[in-house]
Amino acid sequence: MQHMLDVCTAYGYSHDIKFNAKKCMHVLVGNRFLPANDVVLYIDNAAISYVTEFKYLEVSFIADIILDVLYILHETQILLIM
Repeated sequence: MQHMLDVCTAYGYSHDIKFNAKKCMHVLVGNRFLPANDVVLYIDNAAISYVTEFKYLEVSFIADIILDVLYILHETQILLIM
């Protein structure tokens, strides 16, 4: 994973793209990655935060042995868990 981030950083340098590590995060999914407190990833020489859950476009993602998806439809208040 770190190698892929290094490739992104190199591409960013060559194409005048700046990455903001404060807006980046990483999750690890699967029983061989838990607990992941000692995993530190970097982009553009700045550490990326490790999280166990995040929200993207009003959908909550929860990392564990599998990646759970929690989506709430606001109009009808239906809870959908995948």
